[in-house]
Amino acid sequence: EWWAGGGKPILIIQGLDDGIGPPENGREVKRLYPDRVTLVELPDVAHAMLPEAPEAIARVVIEWLRRA
Repeated sequence: EWWAGGGKPILIIQGLDDGIGPPENGREVKRLYPDRVTLVELPDVAHAMLPEAPEAIARVVIEWLRRA
């Protein structure tokens, strides 16, 4: 139920090597809400995204916010 995001735009940043929150989760949310979901998949990133790819995450978030 929480996947719906309350009807608001959703940004999903998904690490493609995440074994805890697998990429299929983000893809499913995008499939369910294609008009509201922005899905960005990061290669070579697992579940500890912030320490693994802080610059990439910051870049994605800033770009998404600028478009919002």
